[in-house]
Amino acid sequence: MSELSQNHAPRPHDLETSLRILLSGGIAGCFAKTAIGPLDRVKILFQTSNPHYKHHSGTFSGVFKVARDIYCTQGLKGLFRGHSVMIIRIFPYSATNYLAYEQFKKLLYNTERPSVFRRILAGSMAGACAVSITYPLDTLRARMASQVKAHEILPLHSLIRKMATENRYPWSSFYKGFLPSLYGILPYAGVSFFTYETFKNLLKGPGNDFPVHKRLFCGMIAGSVAQTASYPLDVVRRRLQMQGITSHLPNYISTFHAIRTIIQTEGIRGLYVGWSSNGYIVRCVRISEKIFTSKH
Repeated sequence: MSELSQNHAPRPHDLETSLRILLSGGIAGCFAKTAIGPLDRVKILFQTSNPHYKHHSGTFSGVFKVARDIYCTQGLKGLFRGHSVMIIRIFPYSATNYLAYEQFKKLLYNTERPSVFRRILAGSMAGACAVSITYPLDTLRARMASQVKAHEILPLHSLIRKMATENRYPWSSFYKGFLPSLYGILPYAGVSFFTYETFKNLLKGPGNDFPVHKRLFCGMIAGSVAQTASYPLDVVRRRLQMQGITSHLPNYISTFHAIRTIIQTEGIRGLYVGWSSNGYIVRCVRISEKIFTSKH
């Protein structure tokens, strides 16, 4: 076997390390998603302008009023409607993202210290692969979370069958709002990376000392700024996922038509509806700290 083949042969300890990273990341993701599950459902109801709760959107207290109402009418289970699908999505998403990132690194990194652009591009392309494969589960989650009245609530298998046949093209319903998701990946990665590096340079101690608590702080800030920058596309994605099944939403032709329509009818504020219930601190610390500690 040639020296090149030996260098690229998989090593047992590398495989074991990768599996540990995927498993620990997946378990951490399950706990984090469970912690923000009720807030995530409220956010989806606000983002999709659900008529039952629209009057509560735009206020921080409205988040808790909606959560209380759901608990009183649907019980604890109602706060976690669609949560099982979200949990199922975590492991294939993490695995695809991790494995794709390793492959894109081999393709794009031509030096030991690749440029910032190449690092962001590799991460964005890996994210695009992961989103593409697991997006149907995200749409299922949104559809389940938007079911409010008893006659709207369907078992998972019935909802899958309904979505598979409700459009002219079979299964196309599972990819509604897919383009806004892709549009948001590169800006999110770029803003997050830039913000993290900026705060890292400001907070580094003598001898490039950068302890864990500073990494957590930088990760939280970077994640918060990036989430805020890309949040309008998240709102558009949710609106498009509900397209055609609700009468209270306009008929959006495209991503940019949706943005223009929301601004015209609801103002800029409409692009940030549900922002207060985004579970920011838990989500940003978990995602950003994990990403950046693995890179630095």
